[in-house]
Amino acid sequence: MEDKDAIILQLRQENEELKKENQELRKIIEELNRRINDLEERLRLNSQNSSKPPSSDRYTKKQLPSSSKKGRRS
Repeated sequence: MEDKDAIILQLRQENEELKKENQELRKIIEELNRRINDLEERLRLNSQNSSKPPSSDRYTKKQLPSSSKKGRRS
């Protein structure tokens, strides 16, 4: 009977430790999600929707020349 009690006690202690670890990991996940959201918001900002100068805009898509003007010969 003592073996079962010792095992139960050990399992309860491990369970409490896992609960604490789980809470810590959840806090870390929440903080990382906040940081991700902040960084994604920064990526969405450009000179047209913020006070940033146009020279700070990155990753703009360049317009390709129209294929109707180039490469056609009559």
